[in-house]
Amino acid sequence: MKQQDRYICFLCGERRRSSNGEPPAGKCPQGGEYKSHIWLDDKRIPRRYREYIRNKEAGPLTPERMCALGSYYKNSPDMKKSSEWFLKAGNLGSVEGMLAMGSAYLDGSGVTKDIGEAIKWYQNAANKGNRHAKQVMLELHEKYNTGATLEYVKKEANKGKLKAVLLLARSYEEGKVVAQDKTKAMELYRQVAEKVTIGPSFMIGGAMIGGALWDGIIMDVLAQTNENNVYDMTRRGYAYEHGTHGVEQDKNEALKWYQKAAEAGGTYAMFVLGNEYASGEHQDKEKALMWYRKAAEKGLASAKKKPSPWESS
Repeated sequence: MKQQDRYICFLCGERRRSSNGEPPAGKCPQGGEYKSHIWLDDKRIPRRYREYIRNKEAGPLTPERMCALGSYYKNSPDMKKSSEWFLKAGNLGSVEGMLAMGSAYLDGSGVTKDIGEAIKWYQNAANKGNRHAKQVMLELHEKYNTGATLEYVKKEANKGKLKAVLLLARSYEEGKVVAQDKTKAMELYRQVAEKVTIGPSFMIGGAMIGGALWDGIIMDVLAQTNENNVYDMTRRGYAYEHGTHGVEQDKNEALKWYQKAAEAGGTYAMFVLGNEYASGEHQDKEKALMWYRKAAEKGLASAKKKPSPWESS
Protein backbone atom coordinates (compact mmCIF):
# COMPACT_ATOMS: atom_id res chain seq x y z
CA MET A 1 0.00 0.00 0.00
CA LYS A 2 1.32 3.37 -1.01
CA GLN A 3 2.29 5.60 1.92
CA GLN A 4 -0.02 8.54 2.37
CA ASP A 5 1.21 12.06 3.09
CA ARG A 6 -0.47 13.94 5.92
CA TYR A 7 -1.58 17.55 5.50
CA ILE A 8 -2.99 20.15 7.88
CA CYS A 9 -4.94 23.23 6.76
CA PHE A 10 -3.36 26.42 8.10
CA LEU A 11 -6.75 28.16 8.14
CA CYS A 12 -9.13 25.70 9.75
CA GLY A 13 -6.88 23.02 11.25
CA GLU A 14 -8.50 20.16 9.30
CA ARG A 15 -6.26 17.11 8.75
CA ARG A 16 -6.31 14.97 5.60
CA ARG A 17 -4.18 12.38 3.86
CA SER A 18 -3.13 12.19 0.24
CA SER A 19 -1.68 9.22 -1.61
CA ASN A 20 -0.70 10.94 -4.86
CA GLY A 21 1.81 13.43 -3.44
CA GLU A 22 -0.53 16.37 -4.06
CA PRO A 23 -2.37 18.33 -1.34
CA PRO A 24 -6.07 17.40 -1.03
CA ALA A 25 -8.64 19.49 -2.89
CA GLY A 26 -11.75 21.18 -1.54
CA LYS A 27 -13.04 24.42 -0.11
CA CYS A 28 -12.12 25.69 3.33
CA PRO A 29 -14.81 26.98 5.72
CA GLN A 30 -12.34 29.61 6.96
CA GLY A 31 -10.99 30.38 3.50
CA GLY A 32 -12.66 33.72 2.96
CA GLU A 33 -11.36 35.28 -0.24
CA TYR A 34 -8.84 32.43 -0.57
CA LYS A 35 -11.65 29.85 -0.82
CA SER A 36 -9.37 26.80 -0.73
CA HIS A 37 -7.56 25.18 2.15
CA ILE A 38 -3.94 26.13 2.68
CA TRP A 39 -2.38 22.73 3.17
CA LEU A 40 0.93 22.34 4.98
CA ASP A 41 2.99 19.17 5.11
CA ASP A 42 2.48 17.84 8.64
CA LYS A 43 6.02 16.44 8.78
CA ARG A 44 7.65 19.78 8.03
CA ILE A 45 5.76 22.14 10.33
CA PRO A 46 8.12 23.63 12.95
CA ARG A 47 6.81 23.39 16.50
CA ARG A 48 6.68 27.18 16.91
CA TYR A 49 4.19 27.45 14.02
CA ARG A 50 1.82 24.72 15.16
CA GLU A 51 -0.01 27.25 17.36
CA TYR A 52 -1.32 28.88 14.20
CA ILE A 53 -3.07 25.71 13.06
CA ARG A 54 -4.72 24.57 16.25
CA ASN A 55 -8.48 24.65 15.94
CA LYS A 56 -8.84 27.38 18.51
CA GLU A 57 -6.41 29.55 16.51
CA ALA A 58 -8.01 28.87 13.15
CA GLY A 59 -9.41 31.84 11.26
CA PRO A 60 -8.84 34.34 8.46
CA LEU A 61 -5.32 35.26 7.45
CA THR A 62 -3.82 38.21 9.32
CA PRO A 63 -0.47 39.82 8.36
CA GLU A 64 1.12 37.96 11.29
CA ARG A 65 -0.19 34.62 10.00
CA MET A 66 0.95 35.49 6.48
CA CYS A 67 4.46 36.00 7.86
CA ALA A 68 4.23 32.62 9.56
CA LEU A 69 3.46 31.08 6.17
CA GLY A 70 6.35 33.00 4.65
CA SER A 71 8.66 31.57 7.28
CA TYR A 72 7.29 28.06 6.68
CA TYR A 73 8.03 28.20 2.95
CA LYS A 74 11.35 29.97 3.42
CA ASN A 75 13.06 26.70 4.30
CA SER A 76 11.28 24.73 1.59
CA PRO A 77 12.21 24.12 -2.05
CA ASP A 78 9.48 26.62 -3.02
CA MET A 79 11.10 29.92 -2.00
CA LYS A 80 8.77 31.81 -4.33
CA LYS A 81 5.79 31.02 -2.09
CA SER A 82 7.71 32.45 0.87
CA SER A 83 8.13 35.79 -0.89
CA GLU A 84 4.50 35.79 -2.01
CA TRP A 85 3.26 35.57 1.57
CA PHE A 86 5.75 38.08 2.94
CA LEU A 87 4.75 40.44 0.11
CA LYS A 88 1.08 40.16 1.06
CA ALA A 89 1.95 40.89 4.70
CA GLY A 90 4.23 43.80 3.79
CA ASN A 91 1.56 45.38 1.61
CA LEU A 92 -0.80 45.23 4.60
CA GLY A 93 1.67 47.14 6.77
CA SER A 94 3.54 44.30 8.50
CA VAL A 95 7.07 45.40 9.43
CA GLU A 96 8.15 41.75 9.54
CA GLY A 97 6.90 41.34 6.00
CA MET A 98 8.71 44.50 4.88
CA LEU A 99 12.00 43.36 6.41
CA ALA A 100 11.64 39.92 4.82
CA MET A 101 11.00 41.44 1.39
CA GLY A 102 13.94 43.81 1.79
CA SER A 103 16.20 40.87 2.63
CA ALA A 104 14.77 38.77 -0.22
CA TYR A 105 15.44 41.45 -2.85
CA LEU A 106 18.87 42.15 -1.38
CA ASP A 107 19.92 38.49 -1.62
CA GLY A 108 17.77 37.35 -4.53
CA SER A 109 15.97 34.77 -2.37
CA GLY A 110 12.72 33.70 -4.03
CA VAL A 111 12.73 36.87 -6.17
CA THR A 112 15.02 38.47 -8.73
CA LYS A 113 17.74 40.44 -6.95
CA ASP A 114 16.85 44.14 -7.05
CA ILE A 115 18.67 46.68 -4.87
CA GLY A 116 16.10 49.38 -5.64
CA GLU A 117 13.25 47.18 -4.37
CA ALA A 118 15.30 46.18 -1.33
CA ILE A 119 15.83 49.84 -0.46
CA LYS A 120 12.12 50.56 -0.90
CA TRP A 121 11.08 47.84 1.55
CA TYR A 122 13.73 48.67 4.13
CA GLN A 123 12.77 52.34 3.92
CA ASN A 124 9.11 51.44 4.51
CA ALA A 125 10.12 49.52 7.64
CA ALA A 126 12.44 52.34 8.75
CA ASN A 127 9.61 54.85 8.36
CA LYS A 128 7.64 52.74 10.83
CA GLY A 129 10.46 53.14 13.35
CA ASN A 130 12.18 49.76 13.01
CA ARG A 131 15.74 50.13 14.33
CA HIS A 132 17.20 47.32 12.23
CA ALA A 133 15.76 48.83 9.04
CA LYS A 134 17.21 52.23 9.96
CA GLN A 135 20.66 50.72 10.35
CA VAL A 136 20.36 48.79 7.09
CA MET A 137 19.36 51.97 5.22
CA LEU A 138 22.57 53.66 6.36
CA GLU A 139 24.58 50.60 5.34
CA LEU A 140 22.88 50.54 1.93
CA HIS A 141 23.80 54.18 1.36
CA GLU A 142 27.37 53.49 2.36
CA LYS A 143 27.54 50.65 -0.16
CA TYR A 144 25.36 51.81 -3.07
CA ASN A 145 24.92 55.63 -2.79
CA THR A 146 21.49 55.92 -4.43
CA GLY A 147 19.16 58.90 -4.56
CA ALA A 148 16.67 57.17 -2.27
CA THR A 149 19.26 56.34 0.37
CA LEU A 150 20.71 59.86 0.14
CA GLU A 151 17.35 61.41 0.96
CA TYR A 152 16.98 59.06 3.92
CA VAL A 153 20.49 59.90 5.15
CA LYS A 154 19.75 63.63 4.89
CA LYS A 155 16.60 63.18 6.96
CA GLU A 156 18.44 61.22 9.65
CA ALA A 157 21.32 63.70 9.63
CA ASN A 158 18.86 66.54 10.27
CA LYS A 159 17.69 64.60 13.34
CA GLY A 160 21.27 64.52 14.65
CA LYS A 161 22.08 60.89 13.85
CA LEU A 162 25.88 61.05 13.79
CA LYS A 163 26.38 58.04 11.53
CA ALA A 164 24.09 59.71 8.99
CA VAL A 165 26.00 63.00 9.27
CA LEU A 166 29.24 61.11 8.66
CA LEU A 167 27.82 59.38 5.57
CA LEU A 168 26.42 62.64 4.23
CA ALA A 169 29.82 64.28 4.67
CA ARG A 170 31.44 61.45 2.73
CA SER A 171 28.92 61.87 -0.11
CA TYR A 172 29.70 65.59 -0.37
CA GLU A 173 33.43 64.93 -0.22
CA GLU A 174 33.34 62.30 -2.97
CA GLY A 175 30.57 63.90 -5.05
CA LYS A 176 28.48 60.72 -5.16
CA VAL A 177 24.77 61.23 -6.00
CA VAL A 178 25.15 64.83 -4.84
CA ALA A 179 27.30 67.65 -6.24
CA GLN A 180 30.79 67.61 -4.75
CA ASP A 181 31.19 70.23 -2.01
CA LYS A 182 34.31 69.81 0.13
CA THR A 183 33.51 72.85 2.27
CA LYS A 184 30.13 71.33 3.20
CA ALA A 185 31.83 67.99 3.81
CA MET A 186 34.32 69.64 6.17
CA GLU A 187 31.53 71.30 8.15
CA LEU A 188 29.70 67.99 8.54
CA TYR A 189 32.83 66.06 9.54
CA ARG A 190 33.53 68.73 12.16
CA GLN A 191 30.02 68.32 13.59
CA VAL A 192 30.69 64.63 14.18
CA ALA A 193 34.26 65.14 15.39
CA GLU A 194 33.36 67.68 18.04
CA LYS A 195 30.80 65.24 19.46
CA VAL A 196 32.92 62.10 19.53
CA THR A 197 36.51 63.20 20.17
CA ILE A 198 37.81 62.95 23.73
CA GLY A 199 37.93 66.47 25.17
CA PRO A 200 41.00 68.10 26.72
CA SER A 201 39.67 67.63 30.25
CA PHE A 202 40.28 63.88 29.81
CA MET A 203 43.65 64.40 28.19
CA ILE A 204 44.93 66.81 30.85
CA GLY A 205 43.32 64.94 33.70
CA GLY A 206 41.35 68.00 34.82
CA ALA A 207 44.52 70.07 35.27
CA MET A 208 43.26 73.14 33.45
CA ILE A 209 40.81 73.77 36.30
CA GLY A 210 42.70 72.11 39.13
CA GLY A 211 45.12 74.83 40.26
CA ALA A 212 48.72 74.61 41.40
CA LEU A 213 48.52 71.05 42.73
CA TRP A 214 47.54 69.77 39.30
CA ASP A 215 50.15 72.02 37.68
CA GLY A 216 52.84 70.18 39.60
CA ILE A 217 51.53 66.79 38.57
CA ILE A 218 51.30 67.77 34.91
CA MET A 219 54.82 69.24 35.00
CA ASP A 220 56.03 65.78 36.04
CA VAL A 221 54.13 64.27 33.11
CA LEU A 222 55.52 66.82 30.66
CA ALA A 223 59.03 66.24 31.86
CA GLN A 224 58.69 62.55 31.12
CA THR A 225 56.61 62.64 27.95
CA ASN A 226 56.41 59.23 26.37
CA GLU A 227 56.54 59.77 22.63
CA ASN A 228 54.86 56.39 22.16
CA ASN A 229 51.89 57.42 24.29
CA VAL A 230 49.21 59.40 22.46
CA TYR A 231 47.85 60.86 25.69
CA ASP A 232 51.21 62.18 26.87
CA MET A 233 51.84 63.79 23.48
CA THR A 234 48.38 65.38 23.52
CA ARG A 235 48.93 66.69 27.05
CA ARG A 236 52.12 68.37 25.93
CA GLY A 237 50.44 69.84 22.85
CA TYR A 238 47.65 71.23 25.02
CA ALA A 239 50.11 72.81 27.45
CA TYR A 240 52.01 74.57 24.65
CA GLU A 241 48.77 75.61 22.93
CA HIS A 242 47.48 77.40 26.03
CA GLY A 243 50.75 78.32 27.77
CA THR A 244 49.81 76.44 30.93
CA HIS A 245 51.42 74.01 33.37
CA GLY A 246 54.82 75.66 33.50
CA VAL A 247 55.52 76.16 29.77
CA GLU A 248 55.38 79.26 27.59
CA GLN A 249 52.69 79.43 24.92
CA ASP A 250 54.12 78.24 21.61
CA LYS A 251 51.66 77.43 18.83
CA ASN A 252 54.28 75.83 16.59
CA GLU A 253 55.48 73.56 19.39
CA ALA A 254 51.85 72.72 20.17
CA LEU A 255 51.19 71.76 16.55
CA LYS A 256 54.30 69.59 16.52
CA TRP A 257 53.03 67.54 19.48
CA TYR A 258 49.45 67.44 18.21
CA GLN A 259 50.78 66.18 14.87
CA LYS A 260 52.66 63.39 16.64
CA ALA A 261 49.59 62.50 18.70
CA ALA A 262 47.29 62.57 15.66
CA GLU A 263 49.58 60.33 13.64
CA ALA A 264 49.54 57.92 16.59
CA GLY A 265 45.73 57.82 16.49
CA GLY A 266 44.73 60.56 18.93
CA THR A 267 41.24 61.73 18.00
CA TYR A 268 41.37 64.98 20.00
CA ALA A 269 44.69 65.88 18.38
CA MET A 270 43.16 65.19 14.95
CA PHE A 271 40.29 67.52 15.79
CA VAL A 272 42.64 70.30 16.95
CA LEU A 273 44.65 70.00 13.73
CA GLY A 274 41.43 70.23 11.74
CA ASN A 275 40.57 73.46 13.56
CA GLU A 276 44.04 74.89 12.94
CA TYR A 277 44.06 74.09 9.23
CA ALA A 278 40.45 75.30 8.83
CA SER A 279 40.84 78.78 10.33
CA GLY A 280 44.18 79.17 12.08
CA GLU A 281 47.50 80.62 10.96
CA HIS A 282 48.29 77.54 8.87
CA GLN A 283 45.13 77.45 6.75
CA ASP A 284 44.87 74.50 4.39
CA LYS A 285 41.33 73.38 3.54
CA GLU A 286 42.40 69.98 2.23
CA LYS A 287 44.35 69.17 5.40
CA ALA A 288 41.48 70.45 7.52
CA LEU A 289 39.08 68.15 5.66
CA MET A 290 41.44 65.20 6.07
CA TRP A 291 41.90 65.63 9.82
CA TYR A 292 38.23 66.32 10.52
CA ARG A 293 37.33 63.16 8.57
CA LYS A 294 39.87 61.06 10.44
CA ALA A 295 38.69 62.42 13.80
CA ALA A 296 35.03 61.83 12.94
CA GLU A 297 35.50 58.30 11.62
CA LYS A 298 37.82 57.13 14.37
CA GLY A 299 35.88 58.89 17.11
CA LEU A 300 32.53 57.54 16.01
CA ALA A 301 33.92 54.02 15.71
CA SER A 302 35.25 54.27 19.28
CA ALA A 303 32.04 55.80 20.62
CA LYS A 304 29.94 52.97 19.17
CA LYS A 305 31.62 50.53 21.56
CA LYS A 306 29.54 51.97 24.39
CA PRO A 307 26.16 53.76 24.73
CA SER A 308 26.29 57.33 23.45
CA PRO A 309 24.02 59.72 25.40
CA TRP A 310 24.63 62.51 22.88
CA GLU A 311 23.29 60.61 19.88
CA SER A 312 19.64 60.14 18.98
CA SER A 313 18.32 56.65 18.34
